Amino acid sequence: MLLYAIVAGALVFSIVEAAYQWTRVRRERVEARLRRRVGLAEPLRPLLRSQTGWTARAADRLDSAGLKGTPAGWIGRAIAVALVLGAVGQLVSGPVAAALGALGGPALVLLWIARKRRLRVDRVNAQLPHALELMLLGLRAGHALPRAVELAAEEVAAPAGTELRRVADEHALGRPLEQAFSALARRLEGSDAVRTLVTGVLVLRQTGGNLIEVIERILDTLQSQEQYRIKLRSLTAESRSSGFILSILPLAFGILAALADPSYMRLFVREPSGRTLGLAAIVMWIVGVVWMRRMLRPEA
Repeated sequence: MLLYAIVAGALVFSIVEAAYQWTRVRRERVEARLRRRVGLAEPLRPLLRSQTGWTARAADRLDSAGLKGTPAGWIGRAIAVALVLGAVGQLVSGPVAAALGALGGPALVLLWIARKRRLRVDRVNAQLPHALELMLLGLRAGHALPRAVELAAEEVAAPAGTELRRVADEHALGRPLEQAFSALARRLEGSDAVRTLVTGVLVLRQTGGNLIEVIERILDTLQSQEQYRIKLRSLTAESRSSGFILSILPLAFGILAALADPSYMRLFVREPSGRTLGLAAIVMWIVGVVWMRRMLRPEA
């Protein structure tokens, strides 16, 4: 029965994924024709977006994570994962495990998207100093700021190059440069480097001043911050490794206990008191992991 449930869940997931991929391919073909007509190299999906409200915010989150697809498509994926985990939990343990599995499916998808976004934002932070150096070269050569941004986008690899290219494309389509930079800061919310750059550009566009000197100061600040982060990671390396070991010890003990005596772990599933203790242990474990992560990230 468990095998049948897994196969059925995989079939449901495959159907949902196939339908989503089919609609995405059709949409990308239409956007490719539009790109050829207007002469843009990057996809127009973010530039021609018509969503408003929470769909627009969700689409920005997906863009900042570097993930393709619409919010509706990712909601469908989360539902498919919830169905699979719920079916497996129902056959393995019962209604309680099925409910936990159904709730855990969307949570896993959201955590994965958040992790992808955090890694991409960190990558942008690491690439931004090089992009600013290229922008400085363009400004010193006599180019205007939009052209300097375009030159930096051509030379810097993704994801920073992709984001700068989007700023240049939005400005080429008629969007004011201030709004294009503001949208960049909104997409990459949480990036101190991007926020510092956008703030400096917006202030200078409104009040005037020497943009080259401001970007040079921003570049020096970013380099100092990067040196601080490297030094901080080296000083907390031992504490981070200890925290990682402590966080995986409960999971390792549970796996070893299940392998050594399966009846011992069944008590946490079948007995009401066992389920209560197991749920309390999971909650305390999550709180402990989050607490250790916050302690080891004082810059957050």
